[in-house]
Amino acid sequence: MLANQKVKADQWVEIIYQSQSGEITKRTVKIYGSNKEKIFGYCYMRKDYRSFYKEQILAMIPKKRL
Repeated sequence: MLANQKVKADQWVEIIYQSQSGEITKRTVKIYGSNKEKIFGYCYMRKDYRSFYKEQILAMIPKKRL
């Protein structure tokens, strides 16, 4: 993830994410929180709450609400 990008609760973002197996996906996520290693939020692709390792986020842009 870009080191200078900050995330905050209730923010909507679109991410390009690479899983540990190498699969790359584009996801819309509503963020609920974060820590040093992960971002926590609701993933609209999987229709479930998920956590994402920051180091595996290849790109992230703010998005307007769905």
